[in-house]
Amino acid sequence: MVQEATAKIEQILDSRVKIEAKALDFFKSAEQVGDGTETDIVHGLLDADYNPRVPILVWTELSSIPADTAGNLTIVQGTHDATHVKVTATSDADMKYFVYAI
Repeated sequence: MVQEATAKIEQILDSRVKIEAKALDFFKSAEQVGDGTETDIVHGLLDADYNPRVPILVWTELSSIPADTAGNLTIVQGTHDATHVKVTATSDADMKYFVYAI
């Protein structure tokens, strides 16, 4: 039984798949205030060779919602690029953006 378990462990270790680790790059914006138009926020995400990277995830954290927008708050993400996060948000909504790239 022990020999079988040892053999199985050795088999698993011998057949391991190496996964190349990639660095996670992260950017947190300063407080932004929506004005109903698309906003471009420079994110500065770079790869290991200092080339700009396109985000894989953009998360929006609301810090305040105007009372007159109750039920009508909109946040629309545009097409992010290697230098900017593009977001359109309801006027006077306060938020921060968390941006990630691998």
